[in-house]
Amino acid sequence: MKIRTIKINGFMGIDDLEIQPGALTIIQGRNGSGKTSVIEALKATLGSGHDPSVVRIGADAAIAQIDLDDGTTIRMRVTAKATTRDIRDEKGRKITRSAEYIRSITDALSVDPIAFITAKPADQLTAFLEAVPLRLEAQALSFLPAKVLTGISLDRHALEVLALLDRDLRADRQEINRVAREKEATAKQLAETLPPEAPDGTNWSEELARLTKEYLALREATSEWKTRILADERGNADAVKQTFHQEREKIRAGLESAIAVLRSNADAAIKKREEARDERLSVIATERDNRMRNLEIKYTPRQQELTLAQARAQELVTAQAKSEKTREFIISQERDAGAAREQSDAVTQSIGKIEALKRSLLREMPIPGIEVKDGVLLVDGVPFARVNLARQIQVAIELAKLRAGELGLVVLDNLEHFDSEAFSAFRVAAQASGLQFVGARVENSDFVVNTDKDPF
Repeated sequence: MKIRTIKINGFMGIDDLEIQPGALTIIQGRNGSGKTSVIEALKATLGSGHDPSVVRIGADAAIAQIDLDDGTTIRMRVTAKATTRDIRDEKGRKITRSAEYIRSITDALSVDPIAFITAKPADQLTAFLEAVPLRLEAQALSFLPAKVLTGISLDRHALEVLALLDRDLRADRQEINRVAREKEATAKQLAETLPPEAPDGTNWSEELARLTKEYLALREATSEWKTRILADERGNADAVKQTFHQEREKIRAGLESAIAVLRSNADAAIKKREEARDERLSVIATERDNRMRNLEIKYTPRQQELTLAQARAQELVTAQAKSEKTREFIISQERDAGAAREQSDAVTQSIGKIEALKRSLLREMPIPGIEVKDGVLLVDGVPFARVNLARQIQVAIELAKLRAGELGLVVLDNLEHFDSEAFSAFRVAAQASGLQFVGARVENSDFVVNTDKDPF
């Protein structure tokens, strides 16, 4: 279905005009010459609502009529009070539900290629998503954990949903891998701090207990010997003292009868006995010291060895206990790292499935090479704004085809945004599209309508 004739009378800047549009109809001229009036007349005729300002000054009404190649006629009449649309079929019969009929042959989301190319990236993305509506069913994402889908609405465009899931999964995997690396590094660092294992597999707790027992036994034996030595000393000393006292008393008893005569002899004898006593006590003390010294010589080195061995064993017991705890922690870190790696692998698989699902959707896309990633519209993997203008025009026209409706009409303005080379590329793409384009282009010339009469 195509437009055969456009008739405009008393509409904005147009007094009376008739056009037989072709595949590409370009209305050009200076600003204010009436180009926009033709574009607005087409939009109003195929639109809805009432705008009395379109009635040309001095006219009673603004009239626009579109004749289609199947014989259908769409006629709009705008007065100060109302807008009416009269639609007749090829036999002149009135089509009563005019708005419904217009909606059936046009698309409310029709794409203006020029506006699309010159729009901001965010607006381009919105237009694309509206022009190519794709939805994902929950079943298609059943391989994902429920928590991954939290906060993501499946009412959004399928490519947006997949882009968000891909972004979130990659962020999750990055965090999981960070945790795994940290735990692996911790386990490795702790393993390097562990003391070497005893070559004979010594249990240092048992060795410490054995050394302590031997030390205590030796200390007890040493204490017993010291007690015996001191007891022997006291016994010998007491015996010497007792003998001394007996002899002294005997001498004193004998001395009483002859004290005057024998005093000097008695004193000498006592002194002699005292000297003998002191000599004997000195011998006993020397014997005690010698025995004590011999005891120290015999046992002190072993006591010192045992003391050092005890200290070393205690250090090893502490180190062994610490090492055991460290090993347990290393095992837990390695276990956690392994679990994180498994989780990362699972996320990688999910990302792969997301990529496969996206590729599947892209294969079904009516425009090859176009996708959405991180909120950016990509063409052949490159942001739309960075691809060459010829490719932009191609994509824009393909989008226009998707939303042109049964009528296949694309109304556009601002063709002057294209330089001569870009306009030539646009002309070729438009003529090859199978659509019917009516556009306006500012030129430093009088109002003129140029029509490419290519067959449809």
